[in-house]
Amino acid sequence: MLPGFAALFGDGLWIWPLALAIARRVNTPSEVLTHSAAGLRRLLQSAGVHFQQRSLEKVIAWAAQAAPSDPDAALHGRILSDLDDDRCGKVRQIQALEVEIAAVLAHTPYVLWMAIPGLNVVSAGELAGELGPIQHYANANAITGRAGLFPSRHQSGAVDRQGHIIRSANKRLRAALMRVADNLLSVNSYFKAQRALWTSQRIDPRLQRSRVAKRFSRLGYAMAAGAQIVVHPCCRMPSYVLDKLVTFHLEHAASAESLQAALDAAVSQVPVAGRQRETQGLQQRIAQLRTARKPGLQPIRALLAELLVKRLGVHVQSTPEA
Repeated sequence: MLPGFAALFGDGLWIWPLALAIARRVNTPSEVLTHSAAGLRRLLQSAGVHFQQRSLEKVIAWAAQAAPSDPDAALHGRILSDLDDDRCGKVRQIQALEVEIAAVLAHTPYVLWMAIPGLNVVSAGELAGELGPIQHYANANAITGRAGLFPSRHQSGAVDRQGHIIRSANKRLRAALMRVADNLLSVNSYFKAQRALWTSQRIDPRLQRSRVAKRFSRLGYAMAAGAQIVVHPCCRMPSYVLDKLVTFHLEHAASAESLQAALDAAVSQVPVAGRQRETQGLQQRIAQLRTARKPGLQPIRALLAELLVKRLGVHVQSTPEA
């Protein structure tokens, strides 16, 4: 249909609205040339898609040297539109479910995990859902024990050695813990440094993930069971829990009511010692929203200010609108 078009965007084909917006409206490279940059600009504007002129120029340059399209390009175009409609519908369902996850997570002490850089609503919510109430665990070892994160043991006479990780375990809990470990190894500065050290020591990557999962289980247990943000090198500069919730709801285009309910619940979980820092994060967010002109952001700015005043006891200085 559009030979070589997807290569212009790489992984961004599914991220940038411009790519699929064009692919759904033109079936061949010759149609792109017929529209020209001005025609493509009108198509994208009518679809409400934001774009940059250089992106259009790149598309025109591709169309000028692209291979001929398939004779059934129009048929493929209809199939593409149907499949993309299905994809967009599933994305909306996923986003709605993730907003529900955030609402439930905010009512539990597990929301404090988001103070750790590298953890956000989805990963924290998935692991919290597999764990259940933290009161069901006597200590952190009970978590990794249920997840089966320990080696099997072989004994026969004088022989006593450890083998591979055990097979009998809660596989979903183990998978959730491992995904958290992957996130920390990829994003968290402390664990990234640990990975570099372990890699230089030629430690198996699977063992690295297990070590991080074990360390997080101890850290996460202390935070959830003790309702505190513990002092640890991995969160020497903790993330803002409340601001992460704000960012998450803005990215998911959630309603102001959903955001307010989640924030009200999360504030009650944040320890008193950590509220001053959370206040700083919300004040920075309000300052950003003051300069934003997107529809729907001004009510969110107002409810954040109200949250600071009523729940955190901080006065927000108003500034004249531009």
